[in-house]
Amino acid sequence: MIVAIIPARGGSKRIPGKNIRPFCGRPIIEYSINAAIESGVFDHVIVSTDCDQIADVARHCGAELPFQRPAELSGDTVGSNRVMKHAIEFCNEHLGNISRACMLTATAPFVNAQQLRDGLNMLDERRAEMTFSVATFPSPIQRAFEIRDDGWGQFVWPENETKRSQELPERYFDAGMFYWGLPEVFGKAAKFFPEHVCLYPIPLHLVHDIDTEEDWKRAELAFQVLTAESQKSTANAALVLRPATDADCLTYFDWVNDPLVRSQSRRTGPISWEEHSQWFRSQLSDDHSLLFVVATKDDAELVGQVRFDYCAGDRVWEVDFSVAANHRGRGYGAEAIRLATKELRKLSSAPIIADVKQANIASQTCFKKNGFILTSTEKKFVRFRSP
Repeated sequence: MIVAIIPARGGSKRIPGKNIRPFCGRPIIEYSINAAIESGVFDHVIVSTDCDQIADVARHCGAELPFQRPAELSGDTVGSNRVMKHAIEFCNEHLGNISRACMLTATAPFVNAQQLRDGLNMLDERRAEMTFSVATFPSPIQRAFEIRDDGWGQFVWPENETKRSQELPERYFDAGMFYWGLPEVFGKAAKFFPEHVCLYPIPLHLVHDIDTEEDWKRAELAFQVLTAESQKSTANAALVLRPATDADCLTYFDWVNDPLVRSQSRRTGPISWEEHSQWFRSQLSDDHSLLFVVATKDDAELVGQVRFDYCAGDRVWEVDFSVAANHRGRGYGAEAIRLATKELRKLSSAPIIADVKQANIASQTCFKKNGFILTSTEKKFVRFRSP
């Protein structure tokens, strides 16, 4: 079993309500929860908190809260290893044995699903005890200065004074975004970092240590710039929609068995090739079904799929969509729904409904961006309806 654990205690002093404070319009913890869910590698995404308000927000964002953190582990001097040890022991006892765990920071709005997948792959391939996010110092730390007791400045390492920057090896600092590790590593009280660690470099412009109001404002500005650039890139991608053909059967098979797609479906187990190929052929020949492929301009890259099934009894269309793993996080899902809905409206004006798992915040956001309205909530699913 693989789990993500997001420590998020209440009572932040420098930034009150820090872990759930709105960051560019959304609770900051939501970004970490979304990245973990979207990565598709976790069996459970758990928030460890002592605060009921944080628990309510985290639960709404799709995280699990199977326990409340004890008071003795909620002070501002309690180390992360003790918090992780408590969470891991609870999971081992109540949810199943953990093989790998990831401690994900609650205030990491720049973390994304691909980074988490890469971190796990690095941990496994290198057989490391821990893999964690790092970034390079913006300038060579070997040329650092210090202020002496008498007030004068001096080189910390005078031997590097005449060396050129390109002669000095790169050095890294802890980016504080995520820490993949074996469960037993987090239980050691002596030190947090084990002997065999792998460093996962993060681009420096994505690393923001948010401890003060100034840090917060700077991070929001950077996030807004990156979001604007991403939206511009998405617009320039010029996605196109076309009907699915027999030639797309294998691609659909890969998409439908993607771990994230399966985890967010009503039926979570894998689908066999025989079952899929029969279903695909029947869908193509069914007048009450519409299968579309979404691709970049000139069909250069296949991005995802949108499917409509007409329910004659209720006189509604059910919609389902997915985005290929290597294209997620770019806003393609919302654009795919927009294009497919526009195409459907040439044929029918019947309402469209979408059933989405409560934990699937990314898909819910795609429907909301297209004006779909939340109409009902079940135990695990919510329903959206076209405007």
